[in-house]
Amino acid sequence: MKKLILMRHAEAQPEQFGRNDRDRCLSGNGMEELELIRRKLQGKLQGLQLVLCSNVKRTRQTLEGIKPILPSVCESAFDDGLYHAPTASLISRLQGLEDTQDFVMVVAHNPGVSDFLNLVIASTKQQPGMPKMVPTSGVAIFEGNFKKWQDASPARFTLQEFLVP
Repeated sequence: MKKLILMRHAEAQPEQFGRNDRDRCLSGNGMEELELIRRKLQGKLQGLQLVLCSNVKRTRQTLEGIKPILPSVCESAFDDGLYHAPTASLISRLQGLEDTQDFVMVVAHNPGVSDFLNLVIASTKQQPGMPKMVPTSGVAIFEGNFKKWQDASPARFTLQEFLVP
């Protein structure tokens, strides 16, 4: 059995003409969202072994915002491939994980995060009426009915909890 937490980054400042999207910082609202979601995540991260984080400013700041509640032994890795990654890329990244990592978190972007959640819901026919889009700082907690990450697919996960700030 594997466990996955999929989190969308906190709200970022609006896009600005001539400014690189990767350099967008969190907004004031984003900082408030992190405060709220950190409280809701309290006690749910025990045993977390690895956080994979998109390597852009807003996702890195999101990870920094939840670091105070991460287990001290939890590792983190930044991955350029998670920047606006579609669901197929998220799944591929999960399938490449070490099987000794039973509990993993991914901090990434939409549409991949929302699409992943929708695929899980559609394939398992659970939680009708769930929102179609994961809001900023939204968190989906899944359990995977498999032992090896190479077997990961939306159909093998079940949604355990959905948290919003």
